[in-house]
Amino acid sequence: TGVTFEVNMATLGTSLPFLNYSSTFLSREKRREIYESLIKRNYLKQFNEEVIKTKSWTTCGEACLAVCKKVHLIKKKDYEPYTCNGPISGIFDMYSAEEIVSLADMYGFDAVEFGNIAGWILECLKKEILTKDDVGINVKFCFDADEFLENQRKCSYANSLIIRNLANMIVSNYGIGKYIANGMRIASKELDKIFNERVKEKGVSFTDLAVYTPFGESGFTTPAPYWVVGLFAPLPIAVTLVKFNFGTKLFIISFAR
Repeated sequence: TGVTFEVNMATLGTSLPFLNYSSTFLSREKRREIYESLIKRNYLKQFNEEVIKTKSWTTCGEACLAVCKKVHLIKKKDYEPYTCNGPISGIFDMYSAEEIVSLADMYGFDAVEFGNIAGWILECLKKEILTKDDVGINVKFCFDADEFLENQRKCSYANSLIIRNLANMIVSNYGIGKYIANGMRIASKELDKIFNERVKEKGVSFTDLAVYTPFGESGFTTPAPYWVVGLFAPLPIAVTLVKFNFGTKLFIISFAR
């Protein structure tokens, strides 16, 4: 299809991260079951039916023949935002994911970072270091692979309700939203202090479940949602420029490691 949304998901297959990267602890067989059932026969199927079959695509606006931008309604489909606000945050339904991405855009959030935060908060709920009262909504949510296999649409919708309310809490500076507004790295340390008793009781902390790449003393960035070595052992990218002279031509090759 020439679009990152489908090509990357299909290529990653069993290595597609989901449920706040907790998928890395599942067996290959379970990950294959999740991919076949929830991604290939549902999430990607929705995309193919709504976008590919209807030829809903366009260019980026440049004078180019490659209509590589795949669009559903007014939303362009890219892998990163629709994975972070999709499988990583417990949503395997394209329509629910679109609502979250639209809300993130409306509030001026970086959609990739917001989806990463949403997945983190939902796993904190699952581990019971947060309660439904803390996220301001009392719905039965799902953040377990087997529950999704039983009823993914219901689970995806319930999680989207929590995530939507979380976004509202951040912009209104309410409850845990005022800490999350400072970013995952700072928020995880603050929440560890605020909910210290729960952290001790459950034996897991907010910083344990937070996935980010640190910079300096307090900076961070959201990692690209791929199951790669750089995610688990993040290193600064060192770029080396090597020049080769062949007669009158100069070749410059960049190596990143």
